[in-house]
Amino acid sequence: MEKERPRTLTSRLLPVLYTAVAVALVGLLAYVGARSQLPGMKLSAPAPHTLSSGWRLVRDGDSWPAALPLEVDGDEVLLKIELPQLKAGDMLLFPSRFQKVQVSVEGQVLLDYGYSQPAPLGALLGDVLCQVPLAPGHSGHTLTLRLELDGRYPNRAGLAEMYLDQQGTLYSYLLQKELPKILCISIFLLVGVALCAGYVLQLCKKAVSSYKNLLYLGCFVLLAAVWVWSDSLLGQLAFSNSVGVCLVSFFSFMLLPAPLLGMVGTTCPSAKRYTHLLQDLILGNILVQTALYLFNVVDYPVLLPVTHLLLLFSAGYMTWLLVRQVRRQRSPYARDMLLALGFLGASALVSLAMFYIDLSLDKSTVFCLGLMVFILILCYSSVRWLFTLQGSHTEMVLYRKLAYTDVMTHTQNRIAFETFLEERRAGGPDQPPLEVYMFDINGLKSVNDEQGHQAGDQVIRDAADIIRAVLGGLGTLYRIGGDEFVAILQDARHPRSHYARLLQKAVADHNRQLPQPAFTIAMGSASSRTFPQLTIDQLLEIADRQMYRDKDRQKAGQPLEGR
Repeated sequence: MEKERPRTLTSRLLPVLYTAVAVALVGLLAYVGARSQLPGMKLSAPAPHTLSSGWRLVRDGDSWPAALPLEVDGDEVLLKIELPQLKAGDMLLFPSRFQKVQVSVEGQVLLDYGYSQPAPLGALLGDVLCQVPLAPGHSGHTLTLRLELDGRYPNRAGLAEMYLDQQGTLYSYLLQKELPKILCISIFLLVGVALCAGYVLQLCKKAVSSYKNLLYLGCFVLLAAVWVWSDSLLGQLAFSNSVGVCLVSFFSFMLLPAPLLGMVGTTCPSAKRYTHLLQDLILGNILVQTALYLFNVVDYPVLLPVTHLLLLFSAGYMTWLLVRQVRRQRSPYARDMLLALGFLGASALVSLAMFYIDLSLDKSTVFCLGLMVFILILCYSSVRWLFTLQGSHTEMVLYRKLAYTDVMTHTQNRIAFETFLEERRAGGPDQPPLEVYMFDINGLKSVNDEQGHQAGDQVIRDAADIIRAVLGGLGTLYRIGGDEFVAILQDARHPRSHYARLLQKAVADHNRQLPQPAFTIAMGSASSRTFPQLTIDQLLEIADRQMYRDKDRQKAGQPLEGR
């Protein structure tokens, strides 16, 4: 192999200059941020007005003051408030998690979600953002808010917040609030599609099976994008079916560990059986919960602790496998996966704690940050590992080419020819037809004796070039001996006589350029189309006999045969 060239001064300067540019940018931003006295010009939507105070909680005929956020023991909440002065276009906006919701003003029902029309299956109503348009005529009247939660659900009935403002103001505020998640989802989608496309590309190239990690990582990133989208308010912007969005959220969340287990199984091959078993458990958990939901036994939120335990066990097992792989194999990819899994696990634990402490907390943002770090680490590691594999594959192809190439003529050598014969012999009867052409150089010994072996080597090179030109680049040309060549054509476009005439003319034209005739080339051929019952070895014998007859013809000075 060619020795690595020493790095030039310019190549050594490149990383230094890139680092200097990055440091300069960070330093300038820090300085400008600290010293600038200019007013901030960030585009931001004004915070909407809230309706957090002035409520009265009604229970058993009694009422007492209440404020939001509010959670109560029991399955039902009844709240009342006197509405302030309203304008045309005002709207109430508030989140409700798995609850029935009814909003009325002086007996007029403005919103009924889950009371008159129950959930399509079970009690699952989804995580919805309720929108209640109000009119100026509602000013000063009493608004009644009724909430009811299925008693089996892990959370308590209540209300986290409520906004009262113009519809446009509310939507602008919500979009700005969800902007980080929009960016996160966009990045996840781009990265996930790129990783899956990279796997398909390698699959088309018939690359090694370990490229499957690209597919696993791509599927995980896409699942993460779907979960972040469906677990936020963004799902309701695209679809009106809140129950459907909620189901997508549960399915994508429960599926998240499956592709990670596939990655760990590929990285730790000895544990692949157990990672497959865990994937079976995860998929089985989804199917069992789905059956229970379909038969109205229990809903997905009630079984969330089971899902959380399964996810924690999977994360712990993957961590143990990766630690063992790092210790035994010193695998850099396993080390990177372990680091990434640590960030993801930490964010998942914080999110779970927030879920069980206070459901109103924005747990998905914390998990998104962990996901982002996890994906960045693994994408960097996967790309680095991909280039390493690609380099190894390129080296292997190069070594194979060197092993199968004749150095003097740049044709295939005897080893390549024997490999072809073995493959053809093992292929059975149903193989594509082919033509075998054998060539032998006449007069090479005289050239070696009279002009030296360097001149003889040049004759061999010239003969190889002539044969290649005559065959028009069809098939594969092998040098199987000192002055012997074999060409294998899968699709010969002309009969043998055509190539024989071209060969005789090409040799004559070449020799006319020399001070004295240098050589001639004898040729013989056989076709499996003519002899379909014969093996490759029998075809070679026929071509060899024809070649020697042609050699004798040329020595006798006889004209070219017409066939």
